[in-house]
Amino acid sequence: MFGIPAGILSRDDRLGLSREHVYYRPPRSRGETAPARILWYASTDKTHSLSAVIGCSRLDQCVSDSGHQLYRQFKHLGVYRRSDIMESCDAHGQAMALRFSDTSLFPYAVTYKRLVQLGARYGQRINVQSVLKISPDLFHSLYEEGHQPRRTHPNEPCCSRSTRGSPRPSSTVRRQSNCGGSVSPSRPEPP
Repeated sequence: MFGIPAGILSRDDRLGLSREHVYYRPPRSRGETAPARILWYASTDKTHSLSAVIGCSRLDQCVSDSGHQLYRQFKHLGVYRRSDIMESCDAHGQAMALRFSDTSLFPYAVTYKRLVQLGARYGQRINVQSVLKISPDLFHSLYEEGHQPRRTHPNEPCCSRSTRGSPRPSSTVRRQSNCGGSVSPSRPEPP
């Protein structure tokens, strides 16, 4: 997702230029409500070593419905086929679609270690295996960290911004070169 890592799956370049996208997950709500912000966490897989917060999006809509209905409603926003969406459904054929927009990648990735440190500073235990609601203060700190190099040990630039290839979005619980989301209450974007 977002070209991280670049070149895994080919896709139509117009999707990389789109302002809006959709992410499918099982229907069990973990506190997602729109409007909000999503912080994207990319995790390590067999071929790439990355465990960090890499970017931010605006959460515009959360919809729970049948996989078939979600496909009809949102197919213009992504690369998923109906069968891909059905894999996110529960035993009753229900899934959740998170429609998001205005995604920006951070110039500097915020490492997992730093994420945990900042979480502790604000009294929040961090679990990147699933959607996690975070405080506005923690969100602001993570956003700022992603936009400035660290003085004690520099972050590497976040990642390639190639739009040539990208893994498909996956459920935040799955692990396949994942991008998982943290949801923060809506707040004006930091400077």
